[in-house]
Amino acid sequence: MGVTVNAVSDRAFKFPSSGATLSGVIAYGGVEVVGSNITKVVFFLDGTLIKTETAAPWQAGFDTTTFSNGAHQLQADITGTNGVIERIAIPVTISNTGPAPTNQAPVVNAGSDLTVTLPNSANLTGSATDDALPNPPAALTITWSKLSGPGTVTFGNAASAQTTASFSQSGSYVLRLTASDSALTTSDDVNVTVNPAPATNQAPVVNAGSDLTVTLPNSVLLQGGATDDGLPNPPATLTYSWTKVSGSGSVTFGTPTSPTTTASFSTSAKGTFVLRLTVSDGALTASDDVSVTVIPCVKVKGKCQ
Repeated sequence: MGVTVNAVSDRAFKFPSSGATLSGVIAYGGVEVVGSNITKVVFFLDGTLIKTETAAPWQAGFDTTTFSNGAHQLQADITGTNGVIERIAIPVTISNTGPAPTNQAPVVNAGSDLTVTLPNSANLTGSATDDALPNPPAALTITWSKLSGPGTVTFGNAASAQTTASFSQSGSYVLRLTASDSALTTSDDVNVTVNPAPATNQAPVVNAGSDLTVTLPNSVLLQGGATDDGLPNPPATLTYSWTKVSGSGSVTFGTPTSPTTTASFSTSAKGTFVLRLTVSDGALTASDDVSVTVIPCVKVKGKCQ
């Protein structure tokens, strides 16, 4: 599991397996277990439960004045993420030679300022350390809260120094990490800038114009148009195309790639024609239709008048 035990003497000892020993003096303090893939550490001194830790830092502080001077057995049962328990037995010597320490407030760090873009959440990397006093409880309570910001904040685990924060809307937020040892409380703040979600491309909105009536041999003026959100970019431009959907006869467009153009009909054309304006923004396409009623020409001496 790769475990390190730190004693108050500031010496670190590696424990690759159970049965390792630590020789030294533990005076008014405790030990800290450091390692990866740990889910829980249970500490005992001479078989007496001292503390159960379920989150880092894996510390066991205890008031040595409650134990007699001399040799004692400190035991740490370390549960890994694989469910395996590794037991470390640590012979220690307790030497009560001075006054009991004075409780100090926890040391809190909310982490560096962050910038995220919706809908992503922020990874909060706070920390809190303490001297394990007073004992009891010899434990820290940790709480994340929103201090300011335009929307709501949802914490993945508000009782963990390292967690996530999700935001309901963009803006500037101040989040506070507070730690209490039951007697003294400390807090630290972190600024989170939340950028709005990137715009989503929408299809163009197309208008092929009002329905028309024309008498041959005249042509009609088609006055279509389209609006768009400018996405995607590139190309951030629209392309147009006029086509015939239905009608008895042929249609010739003056400029079929322009929203405003003319439409001419063959001399045999008659009845209702449906003409379609199709617009693309490079990714999405939309269209709209216009009806044109074509009236045959009045012939005089074989010619349309």
